[in-house]
Amino acid sequence: MVLNNNRKRKKQKMVYLTEQENQQLNQRVQASQSPSFQNFALQMLLTGQVVHRDFSELKQLRFEVAKLGANVNQLARAAQVYRQVDAEVVEEMMTMFQEFKKELDDLQQQLLQKD
Repeated sequence: MVLNNNRKRKKQKMVYLTEQENQQLNQRVQASQSPSFQNFALQMLLTGQVVHRDFSELKQLRFEVAKLGANVNQLARAAQVYRQVDAEVVEEMMTMFQEFKKELDDLQQQLLQKD
């Protein structure tokens, strides 16, 4: 087997299984919701457990924040074009949005570092 030189992990371990063991292992990999057997096996061998975290709500929140950001930008552009909103108000609104987005990014980093 030819190894890719770009691999981070270059050491390979092999395990032989019976058909029944292979089926049982495949069922456990699917139940764990691991993205791959490689990921599942590595976590099991190193930590003795596989932890699955569901980030679907966080992904949805990030999607909604992105839409909100687009709306804030449209409001800022409209305020500049029509000059009916004070520039300080627009700047404050943009700053508040950026702070909110930074807090969301920090929360995401905290969740990802729990591994």
